[in-house]
Amino acid sequence: MRQAFIKSACFCGIGVWLTAGQAVADPPPEAVPVPTTDAVSAMMVGLSEGVTLAGYAEVHYGHDSNQPKGGLTLLRAFDQRSDTFTVDNAVLDVAWQKGPVQGRVALQVGATASAYYRAEGTQPGIGVNAASNGTLWQNIQQAWLGYKINDAGTWSAQAGLFMSSIGPEVIAVKDNWNWSRSDLFTFLPAYHAGVKLNWQATQAFSLTAMVCNGWNAAVDNNDSKSVQVQGQWTSEKVQAGLLYMGGNERDPNAKEGAPWRHLGDAWATWQVAEHFWLMGHLNGGAEVTNQGTATWFGAALYVKAQLAERWFVAIRGDTLGEQVATDTSGVSSDPFLIPVKRVSSATLTLDWRPATFLLLRAEGRGDMSDGNGFIAGTPDYNAAGAPIPNSGKRLSAMLGATSWF
Repeated sequence: MRQAFIKSACFCGIGVWLTAGQAVADPPPEAVPVPTTDAVSAMMVGLSEGVTLAGYAEVHYGHDSNQPKGGLTLLRAFDQRSDTFTVDNAVLDVAWQKGPVQGRVALQVGATASAYYRAEGTQPGIGVNAASNGTLWQNIQQAWLGYKINDAGTWSAQAGLFMSSIGPEVIAVKDNWNWSRSDLFTFLPAYHAGVKLNWQATQAFSLTAMVCNGWNAAVDNNDSKSVQVQGQWTSEKVQAGLLYMGGNERDPNAKEGAPWRHLGDAWATWQVAEHFWLMGHLNGGAEVTNQGTATWFGAALYVKAQLAERWFVAIRGDTLGEQVATDTSGVSSDPFLIPVKRVSSATLTLDWRPATFLLLRAEGRGDMSDGNGFIAGTPDYNAAGAPIPNSGKRLSAMLGATSWF
């Protein structure tokens, strides 16, 4: 087992940093020329002024040193399988701007698409009323319509399904410093369905307010709505975000009642020097249930450095802990983030960008959990046939490639 992991860990060569759209202060890459293949040219024909087409594909091979039977790498966002080549995601993204009207639809397929909606609730259908579940929505990454309220475009409104703006990490690998996502990204909301009001107060500062169905809910699981307020600051060398989200996220008949869940989130990226960057992320919250107050807190620290013109390295350390509530009779609230008390990880990522719009990435990672959160070897199985975690630590390695246009 150790030899297998060492072989995989040797994949961790060297790589390149690519621009991170939401979370990184790097300047954008040079403009990409329009592809000239017949298939793509035919697809581009008919796209009128104000309409843009983009897309990306991600593939990787990963190895879990625990060698779990069935290859399940538990408690990871999208890189969830060991010893297999995986198509993480293939995305086509169309955006348009026609006068004051704007819109965007991004379609996806792959392992990420399925895992993206893993927390989506199941709502049964009756008669002509269709059922709703994660399978129904999994091929939509985002889909929304917008309207510019004033001529300057500083005020706008949008409605639809949005990727979450909680934290600095995002769905696309190319826009992150690491291939695997932190534990904070893995267990915090990935998307919201609702209505946004955006205000670009100055060139550097923007404010957004949202009313939505809640955490990872394309269709609401209860009759109440959640609210979100976020401020973002962007300058030449610093980017930062501060966000609050609150609402009832429990099912109507939950033993916890209908508690208001409070979430606070803060992150910042700082370009310390020409070839050196730092990033930090803090997230915490609380929920006052029938059993008492449940809480969570997470933190992540990132370091990135440029080694050469096309070679970069990034290091990340993160931890996320949750405390469920227990009443005097010994009844505990159900966890809403993680199945153990705490998960932590340390990640080393090496990048190489051999050509524009191509990123090759190698990564080694160690995970720990307070309690058994991972599978090692052949586990026992519960009555439903699901494997029972039997390990509190794990080492993993991967090689991945992503390209975009």
